[in-house]
Amino acid sequence: MKVLKEFKNPFLNRKEILVEIESAVTPKKEEIVSKFGTPDVVVIKKIKTAFGKKKFLADIVVYDSPKDREDIEVVPNKIRKKLEEERKAKESEEKREETKEEETKVEDGDKVEG
Repeated sequence: MKVLKEFKNPFLNRKEILVEIESAVTPKKEEIVSKFGTPDVVVIKKIKTAFGKKKFLADIVVYDSPKDREDIEVVPNKIRKKLEEERKAKESEEKREETKEEETKVEDGDKVEG
């Protein structure tokens, strides 16, 4: 992995990197992210290749903090909907548990009084 260009962007609190990777197969995003930091601060914009060549160019952005990444990066609609559904499912599960706990408390209270 060879860094071709590295640029610090102080306005967006990030480092923009262009990397050349030599590999027989397209490199996995997880492998690239692990070389530059954690998934919460590293974003791979694109991985480019030419047909039949074993060299890949990757545009990578490394943010200073996870908050900076959240403020600037846009989450695709498909992923945003999935996250929203997971959040709603979790909230409804918590509400069900709370109502069950309240019902058991009421039932226990009736048994003690009766």
